Amino acid sequence: KAARQGGGSANRTEQSSRRGTGRHVDNWAVVVDTSRYWFNYRHVSNTLAVYRNLKRLGMPDSRIILMLADDMACNSRNTEPGSVHAENSRSVDLYGD
Repeated sequence: KAARQGGGSANRTEQSSRRGTGRHVDNWAVVVDTSRYWFNYRHVSNTLAVYRNLKRLGMPDSRIILMLADDMACNSRNTEPGSVHAENSRSVDLYGD
């Protein structure tokens, strides 16, 4: 029994060290924004920011399901048509990136 406990501990350590390797090949991401209309602009920008971060971390488009109302970038109230930004500096276009 003592031998098994020692082996189990080593096995857990090995598993936890492998866990941090970043080799998650079966992961999927479902990113959903159900908000519509101009006053919910921040919801769309947050959703697109999550999508951008997933891409930056190496997740391929083939494993990302992105669902959002496509009405912010072309809304007549948008001062920069065709773009969506998450912060006031407007340094990153989340829609076109």
